[in-house]
Amino acid sequence: MDGAHMKPPATGHILTAVGLDSNNGMYPVAYAMVEQEKYNSWSWFLELLGDDLGLTRQSNFTFISDRQKGLLQAVARMYPCAEHRFCLRHIHENMKRKGFNGEAYKKHLWKCASATTVCHFEKAMLDLKGFSKECHTYLSKIPPSPWSKSHFSGRAKSDVLLNNICEVLNRWLLDARDKPIITALEYVREYLMKRIVKNMNRAAKSDGPLTPTATKLFELIKKDANHCTVLWSGSNLYQVNGPHGEQCVVDIDEIKCACRKWEITGIPFILIHSHKQLSHLLIIIIMRVSEIEKKDDTKAFLAERLKSPESKSSSKAAQKSPTTSAQRTTMTPSKRPATSPLTRSAKRFTRSSSIVPPASETAETSITPPPSTQV
Repeated sequence: MDGAHMKPPATGHILTAVGLDSNNGMYPVAYAMVEQEKYNSWSWFLELLGDDLGLTRQSNFTFISDRQKGLLQAVARMYPCAEHRFCLRHIHENMKRKGFNGEAYKKHLWKCASATTVCHFEKAMLDLKGFSKECHTYLSKIPPSPWSKSHFSGRAKSDVLLNNICEVLNRWLLDARDKPIITALEYVREYLMKRIVKNMNRAAKSDGPLTPTATKLFELIKKDANHCTVLWSGSNLYQVNGPHGEQCVVDIDEIKCACRKWEITGIPFILIHSHKQLSHLLIIIIMRVSEIEKKDDTKAFLAERLKSPESKSSSKAAQKSPTTSAQRTTMTPSKRPATSPLTRSAKRFTRSSSIVPPASETAETSITPPPSTQV
């Protein structure tokens, strides 16, 4: 959430609430014209926003702002259970006003904010203290939970540290900020309507079960996973060894990793791709990231992957036999598991993986999830 000045001859402020869509893009939620950016204005805006989104005092929403005093007080009073993050860029601007200028201060700040675990955050703070005790004292006065990933709760499934999505919207609305109120509001409404239609057309042209940004991110993760080795430690726990000696413990059932990146973003940054767990992990990722269980090809893929080895062998034998006309009628090309893009990516992923499987397993082990797993 953010506010912006209207330009002369118009007066007042425009308040905006912007979210992130599934493609990690800007999604404007609400906007309003007020006389001034203060506590009463933000309280009125948040009350209307809560009515539209169905928010209550117990809602676990996550807000991010530039620490405007009126907004801080309004959020704390109306949504005490919400997680309120602070924009890191504004924290850096305040640091510069205190005399902590230079690229070195900025790098230390980002190192502290980007740490995903408490121990790494404390180490980064010690490095800052060795560099500048005064800056360390100033930054220690700000609670780390609103600006460091290491203290994020993980319920938002987003590691955003900046409030720049509101800045982007304010820049697009620059032409409306010098117009009369009604004209400015109509300009904003038409712009948002055109943007929604444009994104709808873009989504209709995209291929695959995931959004384009998520697909590109998973491709990068799979490349990085080729340099990792996996050791099964029993049940659904795995030890992942990185190329530089780092180690992480991954819990498939709890959807957690020791680095906390999976917990914070909802996306695993080190994929477990052993022969036995590949299918199960891909299923978890798909069901978590998007609601693609409605798609027929995904249903077929999940059903095929969750079959037991005995049922797989029987299905292979059935495939060798001639297909009847009734079978041809019920198995259309759009519902065949072999045509699923996820099945093809899973096969490529399995071939390019660097695996250390359990001693009792061989390379011919079928791809099935653990017996206790339920999807």
